[in-house]
Amino acid sequence: MAKVVPPELGADSFSCPHCGAMAAQTWYEVVLHRYEKETAPNVPDPKVLDNIRNDRQLDGETKQRWLKYFGRKVAREVFVHTRDNALYLTNELVNVTVSLCYSCGAFAVWIADGIVYPTTKFAVEPADDIPGTIRPDYLEASSIVDVSPRGAAALLRLCIQKLLVELGESGKN
Repeated sequence: MAKVVPPELGADSFSCPHCGAMAAQTWYEVVLHRYEKETAPNVPDPKVLDNIRNDRQLDGETKQRWLKYFGRKVAREVFVHTRDNALYLTNELVNVTVSLCYSCGAFAVWIADGIVYPTTKFAVEPADDIPGTIRPDYLEASSIVDVSPRGAAALLRLCIQKLLVELGESGKN
């Protein structure tokens, strides 16, 4: 089993929260650019992709570029879009950082020293000899530990109770 290195702010490499590969990371600071008046951020309706595909006035290259851009935006991916007419950006968003995985090319967004995107899912695999009645509860606890540590602890307590029954004890309290 490959070694899992938990992500750490500023580390040169760690196990990517997207692909799981131990990979080098490139770090980015986040700068701000205000929206123009009368505009605001949004996630477009998925129908925009069909509208682009059916637009006969767009040339093939422009259509493919827009399909790629809006496809990623509709999928709620975090990605870089370089604007041709951007002004020099000087306002840094402090304590918000982005890391880019060398292996899969996906971004992780950090606030202070914690990842907020994607939701991290680093779990310890159960031992091979864990009884079948306990395995599903253990895996569920493992899947929610980052979102609900107390919920994961409750499930692990249930695992211990079930394990005690397997060992011939009462499993109560």
